[in-house]
Amino acid sequence: VLFRSVAEGIIGGPEWQISYLRHPPFSTWLTGLTWRFGSLRYFALFALGQILMLSGLVVIVRLLRKTDNEQGIWPVALAFLLLPFATYIPFQVNHNLGVTPFWALTLLVAWFAFEHGLKRHWVLFGLVVGLGVWAKYAIFHLVAPLGILFLCVPSWRAQLRTSGPWLATLVGLAIILPHLTDSQTKGASTISFALRAEGGSLPKRLAYMGEFAIDALLYNLLMLAIVCLLLGWSNVRAGVRRFIDNLPISRFDLFVAIAALGPIVLIMIFAPLGIRPRLLWLTPISMSFVLLWGRIANLAPQPLSLRKLNLWVPATLCLGLIYVIVRLVAPLTSNPPMYPDIDGPGLALMAQEKWNQSQPGPIPYIVSFGNQRGRQAAGSIAFDLPYRVKVLENNSTLDSPWINLEDVKRRGALVISTREIAPDELVAGQAIIAIERRQ
Repeated sequence: VLFRSVAEGIIGGPEWQISYLRHPPFSTWLTGLTWRFGSLRYFALFALGQILMLSGLVVIVRLLRKTDNEQGIWPVALAFLLLPFATYIPFQVNHNLGVTPFWALTLLVAWFAFEHGLKRHWVLFGLVVGLGVWAKYAIFHLVAPLGILFLCVPSWRAQLRTSGPWLATLVGLAIILPHLTDSQTKGASTISFALRAEGGSLPKRLAYMGEFAIDALLYNLLMLAIVCLLLGWSNVRAGVRRFIDNLPISRFDLFVAIAALGPIVLIMIFAPLGIRPRLLWLTPISMSFVLLWGRIANLAPQPLSLRKLNLWVPATLCLGLIYVIVRLVAPLTSNPPMYPDIDGPGLALMAQEKWNQSQPGPIPYIVSFGNQRGRQAAGSIAFDLPYRVKVLENNSTLDSPWINLEDVKRRGALVISTREIAPDELVAGQAIIAIERRQ
């Protein structure tokens, strides 16, 4: 089964473009690269997802070890490894997962830049944020609250009189500029796609906002429950009280709180305007949650004991059983199914058979029409065919750098659509008048 987010990201990935239609290129490059592993492509794909997520966890552990004692690191790390953002979500290798390591790195270098003000820390801050933009613009969900916090703390704000923050800004802009310039030159819609407002009444938008808030709350409640199994309820409650009641609040505790709550508040502020928050947006924010609970666990009076650690095994088995049950039941009760329903190899075989009915040999081009599912199906086929096939999205001018449009008209293309197509709609790119229809 090829996950839908992955299938959509396959399109154009091996072509190494600087800009695509909807998202910055980093995740698309990575998912396109895994196709080159041949029969091991799914292994490479799933390994990639785990590497992206676990690398973020390693960075957060590093930050906690540098700034705090170590007693709270391992119970929180173990708790995180039981949750969907470390188990199920990495299989999707979506753009939210691509930005996760940069989110964690931003937390690491921001703290040291704010607190110590060394030029190398500020240069790293600009570098990490700039690279994070190449993964997904969602990195600004973290940078904006941290920037406001920086301006509100007098000892940090004083650094505006030094070269550090300005040097970070220049480094970040220099890294971001090639992508933004290419996007504007080619007419990419990455910025407008990120800021797109969906229709619907205000109550409906508020409902989306509430759903996102509940998702964030449930994630933290699950982490709380697992940490309590490992440390004990009274121990964790004491850590929470110390974190909340520690007045005057330390700069590190303030940094941790804003890192965890700031992105949520920012996203919810824009939700009533029509920018719909989604569950997967919590993927990078989960790094901030790990930092928060790691700090709380460090404030707990008693460290993790081996006796408590033994509870992790039955907890793992219990959550694993729940996960399997949900995976089995959810597709039967959801419409459309809440889990991936694209059989990549089977779909590729059907596509090849359909093409061979009119012309034997490899499929030269695939053109996708319709809604998002059309792009996902086209990407899934491209991922599972044993040879390289180029995919065009309808009316996409970004296809032209690597596709000869005259060759498309001459050789034909396999059309994938989720809706009926009128004859005069068979176009791919503004320069193509018509593509030969292949039945």
